Amino acid sequence: MRALLSKPMAACVITLLLSIHTALLVYSAKVHSPTWDEVGHLAAGLSHWELRKFELYSVNPPLVRTIAAAPVYLFCTPKMDWSYYRSDPTLRSEVYLGRRMIALNGIDSLRFFYIARLALIPLSLVGALFCFLWAKTLFGLDAGVAAVLLWSFSPNVLAYGSLITPDLGSSVAFLGACFTFWQWLERPAGALTLLLSLAMAIAMVTKSVWLGLPVLFGGILLLKIAKDYFSAGKSRHSAFRTLVLFGVAVAGSLVGVNACYGFRGSCRPLGSYQFLSQRLSGVELIRLPLNDCPECAPMVRTSMEPANRFASRWTGAIPIPLPENYTKGIDIQIRDFERGHYDGRWQSYLLGSWQQGGWWHYYLLGLVWKLPIPTLLAIIIAVVSSLLAKETASVRWGYVCLLVPATAFFIAVSASTGLNRYFRYCLPVLPTLLVFASQTAVRWHASTKRLAHGCLFSLFIACCIWLPVVSVRSNPHHLSYFNELGGGPSTGYQLLSDTSVDSGQDLLLLVKWLAERSPGEKPIYLAYFGSFSPSDIGIGFKLPPPRPSRRASGHPAYRREQLSPGWYVISKNYVAGHSMPVPSATATLHFHYFGPNAFSYFRHFPVVEEIGHSMNVYHITRADSERFAELVALNHISADR
Repeated sequence: MRALLSKPMAACVITLLLSIHTALLVYSAKVHSPTWDEVGHLAAGLSHWELRKFELYSVNPPLVRTIAAAPVYLFCTPKMDWSYYRSDPTLRSEVYLGRRMIALNGIDSLRFFYIARLALIPLSLVGALFCFLWAKTLFGLDAGVAAVLLWSFSPNVLAYGSLITPDLGSSVAFLGACFTFWQWLERPAGALTLLLSLAMAIAMVTKSVWLGLPVLFGGILLLKIAKDYFSAGKSRHSAFRTLVLFGVAVAGSLVGVNACYGFRGSCRPLGSYQFLSQRLSGVELIRLPLNDCPECAPMVRTSMEPANRFASRWTGAIPIPLPENYTKGIDIQIRDFERGHYDGRWQSYLLGSWQQGGWWHYYLLGLVWKLPIPTLLAIIIAVVSSLLAKETASVRWGYVCLLVPATAFFIAVSASTGLNRYFRYCLPVLPTLLVFASQTAVRWHASTKRLAHGCLFSLFIACCIWLPVVSVRSNPHHLSYFNELGGGPSTGYQLLSDTSVDSGQDLLLLVKWLAERSPGEKPIYLAYFGSFSPSDIGIGFKLPPPRPSRRASGHPAYRREQLSPGWYVISKNYVAGHSMPVPSATATLHFHYFGPNAFSYFRHFPVVEEIGHSMNVYHITRADSERFAELVALNHISADR
């Protein structure tokens, strides 16, 4: 297709876009405090380098955090207390190691996280490259440039592109693996087979969910072979050769995964594992009675003996072609999703409601609320544009390789309703949507229906101008971004919770806010949603009193505490009723668990300011305190979720 931009002009535009994108990521990495998951990821990454072990954070494969920790390990000297290390991945000791690391290094630990974040920014640039390659190869040069623009100014890409988490890295690896498979499908040869094997291996060591890629790719391959055999008359020998090459690629990818772990515990028989998940262990669960908090009563295994539903079956002898810790991580991940159906501490949240188990439409609504309106419009425009266009066979197979894996993933993640808290779990579908949306950029000179394509092209250009404005205006608060359909970031916590709103990222903005206040004022009351204590980086604070309830009122530290006048900074997650433990104001490695709705009573008070868009600031006066006491006395503030 005839391009609107020349190659030199396109190169200049892409360079400018990626420069702005990099600057936004660097700034975000600098101004945000370590998020909940980053603390454990960096500690785990350092353990991979220092101890050459992979037990920590086994629910996610180690590639991304190993890259992030490399410059910290090589060029910095963080103080670490390895006595907190536990080889059992079920203990999740990376959380305690990370907390201890921040406690030991204090304010200096922020520098380590900044350096580690910088190491991952190139992954976002690689993502932009794959978006360009996909769109350019499918549609044309102009579409490639448009895809880079949509990627560079996506709030979700900017949110996770500078964090030490595998969310964006796994999305990039998924997009790259799908592109490599498409190229291999067009020309199944030796060199491309090696690249496909490498691409799948890289994807698998970013997120274990991509173990399903060989199945998805294999299904597409069989469909193509069948079509070629019946319509193009290709020989059985050619089909057999293609299948053999694909088998070699899959085998090579599994070898790559095992090599990443140093082949530790590879190919253990399935029956030799001790599983925690109900699906793999076969152990039944019972609820333990807790008189002080019935809704928090945990479910426990009926037996603490090693459990494996396959141990006594013939399947137990089958060797698993994966490293031991990779397999254990999958089991723990399955268990975590199962806990959402029965454990009161692992409830799902949507539209202000908490419940056991989630909703099939959770991620669909998340996309509607968390994607900028110009991006949503660009996707809708692309749907109409694709219906008007006529594509070649090669492009149609490109569509299949682009859309089928992403659609299958989205259906699978939407069907996993055990734990609906994290919109980021569906992030891998975003690059696919952006590439698909970019096609309108080349439809302006279509040979048929030119008026319709011209109108769609004009609307698409308007979206491309609108998106950077939206992105820059929300900078750097991309984690808590909600579009106008979701009411904006200030009230987004009424729709979604947890990392979609607050992951502990705005603690440094709180430091700035405190510096601007009168130095003579008393310490603030703070309920921080994070995995370390703010006191470790010099923030003096007290914990607000939890809501009146049997559990909270019986807590020894707060039995006589009242709501005193003063400044209160409360994470929006806690205002929404989140039950995550709260960092202590005195003991740096101690967290208080007050149960759900501990601080949701702050809904009764007006918000004075916001810290970023993740924490609300309240100024409680003496009159507010007295009014609150009256509401409690009249039982107008519910003690139960």
